[in-house]
Amino acid sequence: YETYRECRKALPSEGTRIKTGRGTLKVVDINIFNGQAKLEADDGSALPLDVCYVLRNGSDITLVTWGAMVHETLQAADQLSAEGIEAEVIDVATLKPLDMETILESVSRTGRCIIIHEAARCCGVGAEIAANLAESCLLNLLAPVRRVTGYDTVMPLLRNEHLYLPGLERIVDAARETLEFG
Repeated sequence: YETYRECRKALPSEGTRIKTGRGTLKVVDINIFNGQAKLEADDGSALPLDVCYVLRNGSDITLVTWGAMVHETLQAADQLSAEGIEAEVIDVATLKPLDMETILESVSRTGRCIIIHEAARCCGVGAEIAANLAESCLLNLLAPVRRVTGYDTVMPLLRNEHLYLPGLERIVDAARETLEFG
């Protein structure tokens, strides 16, 4: 697929196939297997793959996420909003090239950032985003960058997957703790 919208509308049973100059890459979201993935309605417009998307505007904290964690992150932002905390949610549509400009602009404005992803904490894209924020945005931060991730262990079997993956409660707790810093 050439656009983000095309990737998102792929049939869940097939996963997503992305054609590159070197062949085809098949990407399958882990939530496809347990029926949690939902398809977005296709309005016919093509979205580019090389930018992040601000899914929700906010002024208190930036929540950066992608893939399967977008749904939980938006739910967390809704829950935080009910508490008077306005979270900006950024969907990192592609990890390479990574659109750091959108992330930096948001974090510079809110002063706080939580990176949410389902992979292990160590050596992941979340760590790379956090390093970029430390290099380019440190003086704008009001609190340390937090990561809410899977654990640094082997992914468990499906029946215990819910114990491994970040959930609504972990995201909301991290946001509250980040806002209380300092």
